[in-house]
Amino acid sequence: MGWMETRVVDERMRFVMAVADHEEAFAVVCRRFGVSRRTGYKWLERYDAEGVAGLMDRSRAPHSHPQAIAAPLAERCLAVRRAHPTWGPVKIRHWLAERDGATEWPAPSTIGALLDREGLTVKRRLRRRSPPSSVPFGHCGGANDIWCMDFKGWFLTGDGSCCEPLTLSDAYSRYLLRCQALARTDTAHVWPVLEAAFREFGLPHRLRSDNGPPFASCGAGGLSRLAVQVIKAGVVPERIAPGKPQQNGRLERLHLTLKQDTAMPPAQTLPEQLKRLRAFQRLYNEERPHQALGNDTPSQHYARSPRRFDGCLRAPDYGPDQTVRRVRSNGAIKWGGNEIYINEALAGEPIGLTEQPNGSFAASYGPIVLGVIAHRGNQLRKAKRGCGLVDNAARCPQGPTASTADAEGLNKTRNVLPMSPVKTVTHVPGCTEQATGAKRRTRAEAGVGVPAGTAVAGPPHAAKVVGSVGRSRTPPSPTAADAFGASALWAFGSRRMRYLVVGEAEPSMSTMISEVYDAFIAAGAPEDKARKAAETLANYDDRFSRVDNELVKIRSELVLVKWMVGFAIALNVAILTRLFFR
Repeated sequence: MGWMETRVVDERMRFVMAVADHEEAFAVVCRRFGVSRRTGYKWLERYDAEGVAGLMDRSRAPHSHPQAIAAPLAERCLAVRRAHPTWGPVKIRHWLAERDGATEWPAPSTIGALLDREGLTVKRRLRRRSPPSSVPFGHCGGANDIWCMDFKGWFLTGDGSCCEPLTLSDAYSRYLLRCQALARTDTAHVWPVLEAAFREFGLPHRLRSDNGPPFASCGAGGLSRLAVQVIKAGVVPERIAPGKPQQNGRLERLHLTLKQDTAMPPAQTLPEQLKRLRAFQRLYNEERPHQALGNDTPSQHYARSPRRFDGCLRAPDYGPDQTVRRVRSNGAIKWGGNEIYINEALAGEPIGLTEQPNGSFAASYGPIVLGVIAHRGNQLRKAKRGCGLVDNAARCPQGPTASTADAEGLNKTRNVLPMSPVKTVTHVPGCTEQATGAKRRTRAEAGVGVPAGTAVAGPPHAAKVVGSVGRSRTPPSPTAADAFGASALWAFGSRRMRYLVVGEAEPSMSTMISEVYDAFIAAGAPEDKARKAAETLANYDDRFSRVDNELVKIRSELVLVKWMVGFAIALNVAILTRLFFR
């Protein structure tokens, strides 16, 4: 049997009834109910004056507040809020103070409490946010110190196609490195674009992004699979604080110009929109004056990074004072007899554990701090919100400043993370004239066929020195290369049709072009012919896209026909079965 529940009011009523029976003395009744005689007389007087309602507790709040907001002022604040529902307390107070400066208006916090009491506010739903970045903002003193990356935001073209451009720019020179619409905003589609930019322009020191996917996650360190690949390439990812787009304001301002020039209004079709994006990238880099650059163009202030990317992704090395544990496929490590979850994005990657003075262990992946494992603890404590990344506008000037060190000095103070080779990744060469020209310069800068110490031409405004002896090759006869090119073009077309008709998984267009390009180079074809072949294949992509659309329509019609035939067969079988059993 459960405990009997009682209320304070019921006990007071029993007290009054016991006193009214006159079976016991008043002092005895008070002792039985555990109250003093003064308290007992108080409740008797209230019961005689108000009845049962007098036994309820009364409010102890004061009848008046000397600091309360006056009714006329409160009504004017509420009137502004009703006229502008999206305005907050700060805007309301500023708007009222500008029009009536003689009145002493309440503080924004008081106005906010007033709006809350009147039901004019909506509570925000708590959101799961990614952990704060453990890497502070880096110094932006020269080209390739910081690259900024983000999605502009999707919009629809005239035919209803969705277009969501990915932009990648240099924070110092505002040079637009990539402006490309992707089919999906995931790691599988973003990483090839980043890799191609790394090969063409070299490696930056840091890559700045927001906290959305695929740049970050809610796991330890905020690391996503894309961020892990960026670290293994030798670049430190840094993320802005949530709700602080001004920390990536240069790229956000670029998005405004991009929207005004290419999407107001959008093009009628997606191919036309892609042409606009390519034209905007050239115009923005080479012709459009930039006020923050002294009306110079971004191409006048940008130079390629001396840190070349060889296509290898290497896991970070750790010092002798760190204990290394490899993350399992489920995102956990074995530590102290316990299985501690870290992050699924780090599956198969080594992390370092550094012992702290209090006996705990700080977990990190390269330059990113993941959290702390307490002494004999069984879980990873991630960093709390409010620490780590801060708005450091002083170290990230809006205009270009003189570089604090030349390329050699930067290499000495900002070394690439020491890494061990793991695997290679596919090279995606550029297909436009600008990209292929950059490819030729890249091969020269890499030292292919050039003696060590020889100065070679880079971009028009920079020069590089080859630091290693390259390989020399002797090209075969042009006749053999031309025959190989014809067969490669025929193989590309037949292979593409097999993907469309048979339904096999099709690799990306850039990968297919890369295979033909590398095959030409391996066969000894001249560089210009290999480039022209890659450009020809890029033009073929538009033709095959139309074939894709037609085949999609045919497939949808075939599905409809299959459903109709199946329904007719099922109906006939049902009729025949019923006739047979009748």
